[in-house]
Amino acid sequence: MLAFLEYWANTGAFANYVTQTSIAHLPRDKFISMPLPFPSPSEQRRLGELFDDLNGLATALQRLMAKKRAIKQGLMQQLLTGKTRLPGYRETWNEARLGDHASMSSGGTPPSGVAKYYGGGIPWVSISDMTRAGRFVHATEKTLSADGLAHCTAKLYPEGAVLYAMYASLGECAIAMGRVSSSQAILGIVPGRDLHRDYLYYCLTAMKAQVREMGQQGTQANLNATMVRDLRILLPPLDEQEAIAKVLSDADDELDHLRVRLDKERAVRTGVMQELLTGRTQLSGGTEDAK
Repeated sequence: MLAFLEYWANTGAFANYVTQTSIAHLPRDKFISMPLPFPSPSEQRRLGELFDDLNGLATALQRLMAKKRAIKQGLMQQLLTGKTRLPGYRETWNEARLGDHASMSSGGTPPSGVAKYYGGGIPWVSISDMTRAGRFVHATEKTLSADGLAHCTAKLYPEGAVLYAMYASLGECAIAMGRVSSSQAILGIVPGRDLHRDYLYYCLTAMKAQVREMGQQGTQANLNATMVRDLRILLPPLDEQEAIAKVLSDADDELDHLRVRLDKERAVRTGVMQELLTGRTQLSGGTEDAK
């Protein structure tokens, strides 16, 4: 019975009985008056077993994702430092200043009170867009008009620019999948001919901890374009950069696939719980109705 009640509580059944004050709470009289589906003991056991199985699937996927993340982290530590070389590559690597191999500029924000500056066809990337998107930014919450772009310091970055967070989430980066502008919190980095876009993305991702220690301390830690230009990266030949990026990209693709599977498992579990634990649907073979 306790397991059944625990799963039932997780369906959100309490939501309609919560009193919203300065602190949301569930009054005792409302709790006592709540209708509770009450299947037979045998069906409760069957429901508990079913949900244990569904939880087990999600837990197994989470463990697999943690294992794959650790493998990817190890690959980055080995491949981006040259400690491990991919087969067939033996040329010497050079240490380089990032600003010598990429151009970069920061964004800007039009006055928020001028409606005509917003809602046009120009994607405007914020840091929240980047953190929500992950590796690739395909869409943005806000867009600018041509007037909006003209009346601020924002620039149009080309497709494939590496977007780099200089405020708040220091060192977060993503790749623009189209021409975009951005807020001033973001630096758009355009790799030169001898710097592969995806290799740069993984180099910057690997440097997050180092970069966060560099952040200037004020009301919040931040970077500036000069600091980013002065970052040092190891620069293999272009074909080796591409090969390294492909290995790491494949690892990320596998993680993305597992993340989608986990989201689907959670959605299925939630849907099944809401149906079975509210009595709307019963397990096949049940002999007693929920009361």
